[in-house]
Amino acid sequence: MNSGSIRIKHTPVQGGIVPEHNQIVIAFPNGYEISIVYGAQVYSNNSQGLRFEREIPENEAASTVEIAITAPDGQFVPFKDGETVKGFVPLTELLTIINWVSTR
Repeated sequence: MNSGSIRIKHTPVQGGIVPEHNQIVIAFPNGYEISIVYGAQVYSNNSQGLRFEREIPENEAASTVEIAITAPDGQFVPFKDGETVKGFVPLTELLTIINWVSTR
């Protein structure tokens, strides 16, 4: 059985321009994964509640993040609205979603 894992990927280049974003992927023992992304060109806000600029300052934090969930078969798990990506998720809601994913 998989014991689960977490990885953080700093992605400095996307699509030929220099918007930076960070991605955290948590893989749970039940086979589900959640991708948590914040930064430029994703649906997230910085610690002041504003959209990120092209680069993330070294000590900047996110107040909202963009997430996606994949099932053990690799398919995206849709949210209640039918979308497979949920943006501007506050951290308190993120914790609730992480708990839901971990207990499937």
